Amino acid sequence: MFQTMRHQQFGPALLTAAGLGLINYGLYLGCRGKIGTRANDY
Repeated sequence: MFQTMRHQQFGPALLTAAGLGLINYGLYLGCRGKIGTRANDY
């Protein structure tokens, strides 16, 4: 019983954590790309 409950709570938590990680990584790469292009412009 505890295992099923843990899995039900763990699944969505892991999915949201992975989603947030991917979003943060994408933003980080985007910001790095913008800074890189700006540095090249100067």
